[in-house]
Amino acid sequence: MIRNNNLEQYVDDDGAVTFLSEGIYHIILSRFLVESQQQFVVAHEFAHIRLDHSNRGGVIGKPVDVITKYEEEEEAREFALEFLAPVKDLIELKLTTPKVIQKETGLPSEEAHWVAGYIKGTREKRWHLWAVAVAGILITALAVWVGWQSAMDSVRTTQTYAPPTPSPMPTPTPTPAYPSMPASLQNVLFYVSASGIVLLLVIAAMLRIKGGTKMKDARAKRIAAKKDKK
Repeated sequence: MIRNNNLEQYVDDDGAVTFLSEGIYHIILSRFLVESQQQFVVAHEFAHIRLDHSNRGGVIGKPVDVITKYEEEEEAREFALEFLAPVKDLIELKLTTPKVIQKETGLPSEEAHWVAGYIKGTREKRWHLWAVAVAGILITALAVWVGWQSAMDSVRTTQTYAPPTPSPMPTPTPTPAYPSMPASLQNVLFYVSASGIVLLLVIAAMLRIKGGTKMKDARAKRIAAKKDKK
């Protein structure tokens, strides 16, 4: 089958190939794959079948277009990783180091390190998200408190101030076209505005962190959607 369909190059370059012949899928592995690689490669090739990837003359998951090939390879890789080493289950079982992941799931060393790094990055992002949120709340509360104290000091100063005795003939002063805003109210508005700006920056940072996680999970959701259609 390999020689008759010119599959030698795929096996030599990629270590495996999936070929569709008479309605039957054949996963062909290179004899040079070590045992730790065989399981992951089979899961990778199975992903090409399960996700209905491109079919070029019976060869599955080997399109000519470079971009399409890259996308299909990434989808198959992530499918295989989730199939063999579900991140949610690893976190619940506290299997988070590369050695433990490799031992329990049979993943190759490189893939086990990648999964461990992904778990670590997810945890760090969650911690950063909470840290940013708490810091933003504290800064906003401090700004409001400072503004309130400033307003109260201004009121107390006004109440304790004794105006001088007016002269018999006070000098007339021009009446402004618009009444001026009290200093206490100006302080409150200033600190409330500053608090609003800080809060907006905090929200923007939270959305950026959360958005980064969603972008990394977008491909996994697309894979799950394809699985549900089957």
